[in-house]
Amino acid sequence: MKRRLSIAISLVGDPKIVFLDEPSTGLDPDNRRQIWEVLAKCQDKRSLFLTTHMMEEADACATGSASSPVAH
Repeated sequence: MKRRLSIAISLVGDPKIVFLDEPSTGLDPDNRRQIWEVLAKCQDKRSLFLTTHMMEEADACATGSASSPVAH
């Protein structure tokens, strides 16, 4: 819950650049998918910089398919 709140707070105010440090760490797969859906919607208006240890997420960001970085 804290992770989702911190992401929501980072998006309040409609910033042009958002830095996120491992945004989905510690989340279950359903919440992780929800977080990535929100981030995918936000990437059109913002520049998103993030760190991650999950290779699926890094690969999805590198290929530009951030809408589905988690395997279904």
